[in-house]
Amino acid sequence: MTAKNRGLGRGLDALFSQSESILDAAEVKKSDGNIIHEIDITLIDVNKDQPRKSFDDQGINELAESIKANGLLQPIVVTKEGERYLIVAGERRYRAFRRLEMEKIPAIIKNLTKQQSMELALIENIQRRDLNSVEEAMALKALMEEFGYTQQQLSDRLGMSRSTLANSLRLLSLSQKVLSLVASGELSSGHARALVVLDENKQLEISGIIIKKGLNVRQTEALVAQITAQKPQKTQKKSYIELRDAENTIREHVGTKVSIKGTPKKGKLIIEYYSQDDLEGILEYFTK
Repeated sequence: MTAKNRGLGRGLDALFSQSESILDAAEVKKSDGNIIHEIDITLIDVNKDQPRKSFDDQGINELAESIKANGLLQPIVVTKEGERYLIVAGERRYRAFRRLEMEKIPAIIKNLTKQQSMELALIENIQRRDLNSVEEAMALKALMEEFGYTQQQLSDRLGMSRSTLANSLRLLSLSQKVLSLVASGELSSGHARALVVLDENKQLEISGIIIKKGLNVRQTEALVAQITAQKPQKTQKKSYIELRDAENTIREHVGTKVSIKGTPKKGKLIIEYYSQDDLEGILEYFTK
């Protein structure tokens, strides 16, 4: 995915309740010595709500070698649970330390609720570009279901545009087989979003074509448009570039499928929605 930062620093600062990033917090150790703690690694647990589900073994080995040669540049972030600690940010670093058989690991201890922990873990992973598209979508859905967020509330909380969030969530309407292709990197999130309007069998069929022929996202969108068109391609009316530009602009803002039928002088606008949240977001966009 591109442009993964998307203003998420504002959400990260809000969760830390101070204007510092994780790296900034680590630097404070030089002046007061009380921010970073050396924690016994056997007292630390991984977070089952961690949005990142896959960890590349080779990548962990490379990180371990880097830490061995250069030391840990950023401490992990944990929250205390009884006598133990739960990882909020930095599971890859924790895994690398375990691989090196280190007894202690530098950590920043934050007093966080479960909600804050889930939000911070998601933000940290997005900022580091550590999540694939499916992991990100699943984490967003989990936050909405766990804490009753609407799409607009969650986008405000994370500093993410609502259309970006809606586009991410739309991926979860795909079949599991297609989602696995996205998670493995064989399909991009852009390819996957174009397939949402197809039934499961067509999704798999077109996925195979995309991979075999190396289609880009624009080519995929054109192929899907041909499949879903109401009339044969040869009988379609003239396409107006200004209408297509308008479709793209509106789609980016409302985060769902948009089509304009007619001419620049007269026609109709069709906006599709796939959930109540989608409908509320569309209404909010046109009434704000």
